[in-house]
Amino acid sequence: MDLSKYLKIFVNDSQEHLQRMDEFLLRLERRPEDEQAIDELFRSAHSLKGMAITMGFDEISKVAHSLESFLDPYRRGVQRLDRQAIDLMLQGVDLLRQSIAQVDAGKGPGESGGKPEGGTGSSESPPSPNPHAGPARREGMLRVAPELLDDLVDLTSELLIAQEDIESEERVSQLQTLARAVGHQAMRIRMVPLQTVADRFPRMVRDVARQGKKEVIFEVRGKDVEMDRALLESLADPLMHLLRNAVDHGIEEPEERTRSGKPVEGRVCLEASKGKDGVVIRVTDDGRGIDPNAVRQTVVARGLLTEDKAHTLSEPDLFRFLTLPGFTTRAEVSETSGRGVGLDVVHSMIQSLQGSLAVESVLEQGTTITLKLPLTLLRLPVLLVQVADETYAIPVAQVGATLDCPSARVKSTDGQEVLVREEDQIPLIRLRDLLGLSGLGPTSLAVLVESHGKEIGVVVDKILEYREVVVKSFRSTLRGLKGLGGVTILGDGVVVPILDLETLLP
Repeated sequence: MDLSKYLKIFVNDSQEHLQRMDEFLLRLERRPEDEQAIDELFRSAHSLKGMAITMGFDEISKVAHSLESFLDPYRRGVQRLDRQAIDLMLQGVDLLRQSIAQVDAGKGPGESGGKPEGGTGSSESPPSPNPHAGPARREGMLRVAPELLDDLVDLTSELLIAQEDIESEERVSQLQTLARAVGHQAMRIRMVPLQTVADRFPRMVRDVARQGKKEVIFEVRGKDVEMDRALLESLADPLMHLLRNAVDHGIEEPEERTRSGKPVEGRVCLEASKGKDGVVIRVTDDGRGIDPNAVRQTVVARGLLTEDKAHTLSEPDLFRFLTLPGFTTRAEVSETSGRGVGLDVVHSMIQSLQGSLAVESVLEQGTTITLKLPLTLLRLPVLLVQVADETYAIPVAQVGATLDCPSARVKSTDGQEVLVREEDQIPLIRLRDLLGLSGLGPTSLAVLVESHGKEIGVVVDKILEYREVVVKSFRSTLRGLKGLGGVTILGDGVVVPILDLETLLP
């Protein structure tokens, strides 16, 4: 019997069982007497073993069976769980995860040992795979509520019936209404809860804390908040980095927390909520916080601002410099030193998702990083502008304001055009030049954007209108092309490029 057609289902279900096993083991680490968690852990191992046997993966079934055997004395109350036993079981889960990943990649499961055996004594085991990376994106596997599919089928049927006779205005109106309803339903199908990626984080936070000899309580709130599947998958890595940073550089070691009068256990929280125009996600810790004076000194030392200007900045504006490449307040730089190391990468990724990032911190009390994101990237509010005879779309999330640039306030300084506005001078860059278009064009209008921590005016010929558009993503070699975030098609059939000014600007 050919079982290859069930392989994706096996991989998908196995990864869900492994995720649940991680969760139950972390529960048991805090409450070893939790009998329900032990039973659920045993059931997951048993289910995974049964699936592996059915698929003919003997090595996977043997590891799962060893986990069952290892759990048996604890399940029967003969032995009491301790951290060493949980560490061994986590190693077994990681070995299973590695084997499942090999199966998913088209390779046979590994033949290595490292299976936990009964008792709590130590045993040799192979290096663990990275349990924090989460499952690879599984093309074609998306769980959808049956009623959503039923509704979509019904709407599609009505749409097909309505298009047979579109002579009358009534029929045209009905067709337009149905088309919008089908689009809305299709987008609902793509929506998945934060829990889809958040469930992998508790294990990662636990491991990072153990490596740093720290005690951390991790909490996830708003697991049921939904976002577009593709957007959420892209968000997994930035969130993982922010959480790692919170534990690595935010939470203090137990001795330091005791001296500061804090509980020995630090707290890290990932919280999601629905905002006015999308989703708000916060990563909060109650650690040492960020020293604004240290940030000011670094800003001045790097020549980014004068000392007087640096002291007039509010803390939110000051902390924006943390998102600059390589920005750190530490004298000695290493791969993990400084709160801001790597935050520039996170900032760029969030901006590519049409979102924003803000840092708030109180010294000795903790730090909160707030991400604001759209619910989906399929529909996007944009500002339509014209350069020469071409129309371009700029995501509203990248637009700070639109500027009038009367010639009396535009000056040239060292070959650079600037707009003089009160005490500030805003550099102007012509979109024509960025796109390699010929001609000078007018300089009377500009779009204010932020690039690398500085405000820049992007000069355009005309500002047309704000509009919400449907995004057509690239599925070819154009994907990832610098300065291009996709295209949209307007009602008159005109194809309009959606610009990504974050990557387009020098």
